[in-house]
Amino acid sequence: RKLSRNIRAVGSVQADESRQLAVASRFDGLVEKLYISKTGDQVQAGQKLLEINSPDLREAERNYVTARHLAPDLMQVNIERLISQGLTQAQIAELKDGNEVPRTTGIYAPGDGVVIEKSVIQGAWVKAGDTLYKLVDLRHVWVLADVYERDLASIHSGETASVTFTAYPGKQFQGTVSLVYPAVDMGTRTAKVRIELDNPNLMLKPGMYADVGIATDLTDQIALTVPDSSILDDGKNQIVLVSRGEGRFEPKEVKLGSRGNGYAEVLSGLDKGEKVVVSANFLIDAESNLQAALRAFTADKTAAKSPSGAAQEVTQ
Repeated sequence: RKLSRNIRAVGSVQADESRQLAVASRFDGLVEKLYISKTGDQVQAGQKLLEINSPDLREAERNYVTARHLAPDLMQVNIERLISQGLTQAQIAELKDGNEVPRTTGIYAPGDGVVIEKSVIQGAWVKAGDTLYKLVDLRHVWVLADVYERDLASIHSGETASVTFTAYPGKQFQGTVSLVYPAVDMGTRTAKVRIELDNPNLMLKPGMYADVGIATDLTDQIALTVPDSSILDDGKNQIVLVSRGEGRFEPKEVKLGSRGNGYAEVLSGLDKGEKVVVSANFLIDAESNLQAALRAFTADKTAAKSPSGAAQEVTQ
């Protein structure tokens, strides 16, 4: 079988850093009108956010209008200057169609998103480079899960994660592991694992608590395995009881690898198809009982009887 294990962790929803946008002014001016005045407002790409009265920009616009009539060879230079100051092609086209420049200039949203920060107020004077709004598109979010150090080697990018939230009991969300962060917290012995989820209905909000399950493959290929219940551990070695037929059993030392979902990988000591005892081992699970039982088994080199119990084939 292919060994797998479901790793459990807790985490929280975070905004996707690649979907954050800053809206900045590229010119000095007076904010005359705010169309988006509150954090939490949802805006769409191309939506007008505010209007600014900028003497410097108006001068550049007048130069463009003048060049269009009197100095066509300077048109391209003036267009590039307007673009560098943040004007859209549509705004430049409006100047081309008229002879007057507008008193105010609009600033538009560069993309869809929710306003998470608003640092501008109506009537304020802003300078070129000032950040006016910060937006984030929450239609795709991250869950940052805290995974214990011992489990990190089993987690890889691309694996599927199931995520549930206390806000939505009984509802499960599917995500994908995209990154295991490169540092371990010294205090908690955990590392952050980033899981990406689609959030088209904006149900998931930054800060929400999340329970995470990550399905991991412990072996790359089909592995020889035995049930965990078949393994006897004397503190130094791992032993299984192999059925030799007619109620006779032989103890065999095995070397084990990965474990998951109730099974252990057998690296050496058993062959495919051998049957091992998977129940009644509890009768000899104490160390003293185990040692006594092993001595009894090895007293007869051919084989010896064990307590009655069920046997199961070693599977692959």
